Amino acid sequence: MIALQLRRWRFGQVAPLTLGLTILVSVGGLSFALLQGWPLWLVGTATVIPWLPILTIDAARIFRVCQWLALFYVLVVTQTGHLLEHVAQMFQIHVLALTGADARGVFGTLDIEWVHFLWNTWVLLAVVVLLRHFGANRWLWLTALFSSWHAVEHAYIVSV
Repeated sequence: MIALQLRRWRFGQVAPLTLGLTILVSVGGLSFALLQGWPLWLVGTATVIPWLPILTIDAARIFRVCQWLALFYVLVVTQTGHLLEHVAQMFQIHVLALTGADARGVFGTLDIEWVHFLWNTWVLLAVVVLLRHFGANRWLWLTALFSSWHAVEHAYIVSV
């Protein structure tokens, strides 16, 4: 039943005008923040915020078809943002030759151990919930293994 609904439904269908306006507002936020000399985390925030309505509307559309797929969608989007934050850190370290506090990514103010621990806890909980509904998915089991290991790492670091 769900597979039939998903075939009829188009993922990520955003009107070209909406997409264009979002890109324009996002670039405008980026430009304004850079011209004002805002800290990097505020520049990133001004660039990302215009995309939140599209993410929310897409997640709501997916939720109407399959609630658990909406959780997976939000998990993938947030983890992609997390990955891009690490890419920014690697760029700062290896291309810009920055070190220490200058090489903490775009949202470096959140680069504290408790935030890492909470983030990994969110990922682990989402994966466990998804496993209850999609237990036959091997990739989800692999994700559960890695996120468990990573959560234990951060739990240990917080305890020390």
